[in-house]
Amino acid sequence: MHVLKSFLKIVALCSTFGHAAGACAITPDGNGHVDIADGDTEIAANAFEGCTSLVSVTIPDSVTTVGNFAFMGCTSLTSVTIPDSVTELGAYAFYECTSLVSVTIPDSVTTFGESAFMSCTSLTSVTIPDSVTELGVFAFMGCTSLTSVTIGDSLTEIPNSAFMGCTSLTSVTIPDSVTELGVDAFKDCTSLTSVTIPDSVTTVASSDPFDGCTSLTCYTTADGQAIAAMSSSSLAVCDLPPSAPPSAPLPSAPPLPSAPPLPSAPPLPSEPPLMPPPSPPPPPKSCDGPSGCDGYRNGAKKKDAMLCMKVEASGNMCYPPQNGRCQDGGMDACLKNVPTAAGCADEPGKWAEKKCGRKFRKNKCHKRNVAAKCPLTCGHCGV
Repeated sequence: MHVLKSFLKIVALCSTFGHAAGACAITPDGNGHVDIADGDTEIAANAFEGCTSLVSVTIPDSVTTVGNFAFMGCTSLTSVTIPDSVTELGAYAFYECTSLVSVTIPDSVTTFGESAFMSCTSLTSVTIPDSVTELGVFAFMGCTSLTSVTIGDSLTEIPNSAFMGCTSLTSVTIPDSVTELGVDAFKDCTSLTSVTIPDSVTTVASSDPFDGCTSLTCYTTADGQAIAAMSSSSLAVCDLPPSAPPSAPLPSAPPLPSAPPLPSAPPLPSEPPLMPPPSPPPPPKSCDGPSGCDGYRNGAKKKDAMLCMKVEASGNMCYPPQNGRCQDGGMDACLKNVPTAAGCADEPGKWAEKKCGRKFRKNKCHKRNVAAKCPLTCGHCGV
């Protein structure tokens, strides 16, 4: 009887606030959009009722209340974002917005008026934030495309017919904050196959909240125990899956036989005393500076400059050049990358300048005259 009275009330209100086409407080632009002026604190009751050309709306942060019937019958409105400043959604605020697919409800909202989103037949999902403490009756009644709903942890009652006729809703979890399920709360949700009800529910309407949910056979609880208040419902508690029987203990394995003791290893022979490590080589001499490779970079022969740079890159350092020239023998020897080389330039003289490197490459340093004339090339470059 209570549901019938509420339905008659809806009919009376609809006749009082008829869907007058074009009844728009602000005329939408060519794209069907409206910007509500910043500074407005309320969208007045019936402001856009029956405004069928309204497709989208921008609500500024100054608005705190969406009035009763504010967007009722806006059949072209597809989405709406409610700002964080709004605390209250009035009764029938978005009633019969049949093209509304999505809505964002902020954490600031605490109260839903009755039938706030009733008959929004394109709405597919909704999240009721934790801030909401009161949900009006018929809030989402007849939202036939609604497939999922998330209910916040502050709501204490699922009111009468709140989700009645949501024929696409498949599952719902009622939070621990809820203590009461109203009359026909989920009536005729014909696709509903699972529902979880917490132990906190102590009051259930005498009229089965799940009447007409033809796909629902049982309800789930945390511990598998029936909820006393659900005795008025035709649903039984779902059985918990049986636990596996304890497995028999495995027989103890026989002890492994003890391994025989290993024979003692003979003593290792004493090692000879270690030789002291060889003295480290003297630090290399730098080729940089006015007497090194830099001298070749500033006007000497290109071949000599390139040779000096290769020596630098190889890590072998050479004594400064003689008479403005790179000593071929010394540099050639250094380019062999002999690790002990500390310098390769020989005494000034054309013979040493031209031939020391060649003698070195041909392994002629063992000859007395070569060793005498090329002491640095033959000595420092590791021959």
